[in-house]
Amino acid sequence: MINRFLILLMLCITLLITSCNGSDNNFNADGPRTGGINNDDLCQVSANLKSALSVSNDIDFNEALVESFYRYYTERHVGEGPFHNQELEFLPSFGLGATPDWNQLSRFIAVVAPATAWMEIINDDDCVDRYLPMDTFDDIAQRYFSSLNYEHRDSDYLRLVNDGYIPTGWSFNDFTYYRLNRISKNPDDSFNAGFDGFTFWPADVFYPYSDAIYHMDSMSENMKALLNYAGTETEMTREELVLEIFLRDDYRDILTVNETMEVSFSVSNNPECAFVYMSSQRLPEKLDPF
Repeated sequence: MINRFLILLMLCITLLITSCNGSDNNFNADGPRTGGINNDDLCQVSANLKSALSVSNDIDFNEALVESFYRYYTERHVGEGPFHNQELEFLPSFGLGATPDWNQLSRFIAVVAPATAWMEIINDDDCVDRYLPMDTFDDIAQRYFSSLNYEHRDSDYLRLVNDGYIPTGWSFNDFTYYRLNRISKNPDDSFNAGFDGFTFWPADVFYPYSDAIYHMDSMSENMKALLNYAGTETEMTREELVLEIFLRDDYRDILTVNETMEVSFSVSNNPECAFVYMSSQRLPEKLDPF
């Protein structure tokens, strides 16, 4: 009963906060966003991962490397830094030398953009809209991708207004944890990597096990498996438990793989980001939230 009351209370607060919004924008640029671990240090996790990849030839695929990738792709910065916890989840599918689909690219830029990248403007209804300047959009795109060729225009996710973008009506609630399953280094110092993705639902609140049995119908299969793995007593967070499972050889037997990804990238010179993406393929493709 208490949990249901808290959920209803949070829903009411959300409706009050978003009631004065001239557009149908449900996208929250300020965060915090679903899943991930907040970190006030903008560069340390990225630096650790780059260091792990700085070997000259063959890469030693080990638990430390799996953990380094996990920590990078669960990291978020509610303040000034990027949202790496959405980076792989919303990375567009595209081939070497190609420009990603415009809808997928614009969605990616919106979700990884730091909260401080968004400005506020007053719309025709005297309400506040979040606004991503066009030059900021370009800076973020060039930070994450090796070669792009696009024209600024509307997409399903962002509406072009003057010299910037306002999100259209959309949101995302699921969260996917990614586990590195293989990696290789190319002669040009780029990398090819494969990942397994494990999706959790919005209702996957980490209850004490004694309470969780009353909420199983609204939980994902992975959340049920995580609770069963944790047992009746645990002081670990969801992220800590997922990492513990990911460091096991039988992680696929405990959690259900919902998607796989093949990604090629080079190491970024930007201290806040680890990678510049060269290609990506996701199976199955992520559905649009419309």
